[in-house]
Parts: sequence; C-alpha cells; structure tokens
Amino acid sequence: MNGKEFGQVYAKERQLFSPKENGPVPIDNIISADGWNLTRNLLTANGTMPGPSIFIYQNQTITVIVNNLLINEAVTIHWHGIDQLKHPAMDGVAFVSQCPIMPGQSFNYTFQPRFGGSYWYHSHVGNQRDMGLYGAFIVLRKKERLPIPFMNQHILQIQEWNHQYDTMALLDLNDKLYDTSPHSILINGRGQFKDILAPIETFNVRKGSRYLFRLIAVGSHRTLLFSIPGLKLNVVETDGFEVVANEVDKIIIFPAERYDFEIDLDYAEERIYNITVSVLSSPNLTIGDNIGLGFLNVQKGDSSALKVYTNDNKFRVLNCPFQIYPQRKNFICVPVTDLKSLENIEDDDFNVKYVKETNEKALHFLNFGFPSGNSSINGRIFRWPTVAPLTQPFETDTDCNGCTDENLYM
Repeated sequence: MNGKEFGQVYAKERQLFSPKENGPVPIDNIISADGWNLTRNLLTANGTMPGPSIFIYQNQTITVIVNNLLINEAVTIHWHGIDQLKHPAMDGVAFVSQCPIMPGQSFNYTFQPRFGGSYWYHSHVGNQRDMGLYGAFIVLRKKERLPIPFMNQHILQIQEWNHQYDTMALLDLNDKLYDTSPHSILINGRGQFKDILAPIETFNVRKGSRYLFRLIAVGSHRTLLFSIPGLKLNVVETDGFEVVANEVDKIIIFPAERYDFEIDLDYAEERIYNITVSVLSSPNLTIGDNIGLGFLNVQKGDSSALKVYTNDNKFRVLNCPFQIYPQRKNFICVPVTDLKSLENIEDDDFNVKYVKETNEKALHFLNFGFPSGNSSINGRIFRWPTVAPLTQPFETDTDCNGCTDENLYM
C-alpha cells in the first residue's frame, strides 16, 4: 500500500503506519483494501475506491465528464440500472453504444434518469471494474418529505477482492490456469486479509433511530451472503423498485444487484455489531467463511429499548434462487418473487407513454445452455463487435444462419 504523503504504509490494529512516522497516519486518502502489504495496480475515478458517490434527483439532466488519464488503456463508464431511454449513446458499453474513450481523450455523458433508486457506475472495458473503477449513483425521488433523513442514509458497496486480478498479472500469466477466487471481501473499499487487522468500514448510528442502507454488489463474479447478526433487515427496495417492506435476516446478492433496507434500532444494544459477508461457492452455492467484515457502532441515543428482538434460531434469507435453497433447517427461504411492488408508480412513464398499446400476444422461448463449453441463448453467443452498432449498424454482422437451440454456430 502506498500513501501519497507517506509512501509505503502497512496495516496494524485497524490503523495504517508509515516507517517515516512515529505513529499512525490518516487513512482517508489511502486505499488500503484488505491490508495486503504488497502494492498492486488499481484503476480509480478521482483517485478513490469506490469512486465518488453521485446524487441526483429523478428527471434532472446530468453531465459527467470522463477524462481518460490512462497511458495505454481505453475506458467507458456504464450507468448500471439507468434505462437511458432517449439517450442510448450514453449507456457506456464499449463498441456497442459508443467507441471507447482513448488515452488522453474525454467524453461527456449527458442523460436524464427517469426513475428514483439505488444505481451505480462502473467501467465497461476489460476488468477495470475489478481494479477499482466503480461508484454509487443514487437517484433521489422527488417527495415532499424523506421517510428517513438524508444524514441517516448510508451506502454499502461490497465486492470480492483478488490480490493479483489486474491487467498486468493476467498478461504475465497468459493462458496459464489462474485462481480467481477472492482473498477477501471489501465493504466500501476496505476489508481484512486473514489476520491482517486493516482499517475496515465503520458506520456510527444511534439507538432509537431508523437508518437506510443502500446495498450494492459491485463485484463481477461471486454470489455473496450479507447479514448484520443480531439485527433485522427491513428490505424496502430492489434494483430501483420500491417494495412492501419485508423483514429478513440475510440477503443473497448476485453481481450488480441492489437492495435498500432499513434498520430500526429501538431494540439494539449499545455496542458494535459485525457486518458480515460470505461467498456462496458454485455450483451448489455452499456458504463459505465470513471473509467480509465491517462494523455497525450503535451509540447511545434518545430511546430506551422499546422493542424486543426475538430469535427462534430461524433465519429468513432473501433472494434464494429456489424455494428450498439453501437446504438448511434453520433457513427460511424468501425468493425475490415474494416481494410485492409498492405500486407508487410515478412510473407512469414506465407503462404506456413510450410503448404503443396492442392486443397482440407473443411467446418467446429462451434456451440457456453451454454447448461446447460456451454460454449461449438459443445457440447464440456474444461476440464483441468491431464497431459501435448504434452508430454504424450497417457494418455490424449479426448473421447466425447455422445457429439452433442446441448447437453453436461459431
């Protein structure tokens, strides 16, 4: 790890130290990740990981100017979850909606988010997202009164972290077998590796108050299990859609998903609660050790314990892929399909404003498979185009005459 002011630093007892200083150094401007003491390459927005959080009201127009200061890599920024209706060229997918931003160049992303909710941005080139180029993008709904004060809202960005998963390391390995399994899980860019007690993300809250947490899975590969043992998570939104509040103990979250949950601290003790994240390993999504750790520091507030937390050793787990998964006696599965829309759709725009009403019906069959070891849908696999199809559609070849539902046409 390197600090601009202090040079090489190392982690110890939740602090950072420099050989040049007598005591601990400030951690605010140092990306410590999980405290692994060897320096690795990162790609970041404005020098931080995560990048700066962006807040905007729905239906406001925003312009984000991206300057590519990299020496030899192109970049684009994708605004994950934003539908980009009327602004398709702003979607940020290299060679699909735009040509990538070359070194030394800049690009202005101008668009108008129509729906409120928790979203995020990330690079859409190579593995730059895994190297730190991501951040939260929050679209605030225009309401007369916030249900939870803004100062009581927090962002939780969680990701798997591999010490060697960067462009140069992959280039050196060439085609050799490489273990991409995570060494740790980061919460807002901080975590710990084995027994290295690096600084970790800590949220200070007060007993008796309500807080909103925006949980965003910014990793690219792993399925994660999130919980705050001893506290209930009252889920109120998923992927930008408000839902009827549903109280759970744990949340299974897949890459790029978002869940907003509230915590009522009337029943909480005045102490530090662990925030834990585990990896669910394929193919059976076996629950691994808690390798992601953060702290929720409940401090003295204005309320005594008005409620009682009851734990009957049964844990409600949201977003199980199947009704009976995981097959544990103490788990009660809550599939995401059990969530009910709040139906406060200022989403009138979402319905028929831009879609013509019709009585026609159509049935489409999508066959997901892995013929020849390649992920495909109806025998078709994705290939990066050589030009941007949005602006150069006649130079894009999408023919697949030999494709069938069971066979790949290469």
